[in-house]
Amino acid sequence: MQFGGNFFHDIKTTKVSWFKLPTNVFKINSDGSALDNPGKMGAGGIVRDAQGDLIYAYATPLGHGTNNQAEIEAAQWDLYLGV
Repeated sequence: MQFGGNFFHDIKTTKVSWFKLPTNVFKINSDGSALDNPGKMGAGGIVRDAQGDLIYAYATPLGHGTNNQAEIEAAQWDLYLGV
């Protein structure tokens, strides 16, 4: 039995930055996913204010469905939180 191959990978670095939001603006980041697509779905998100301070965070199971359904339901949660 032979083992081999290249176990080393090129490291790629991407510079990211955060820009301060206008005053009285909130930003919501969220994601939805499904295991085994279709499978168990879940969603999570975070709300931050213009200073980047945490306002609210959530994680919730969504039942059974596809990854696309989970993404849509995560967006629905965001709309609910934003209203």
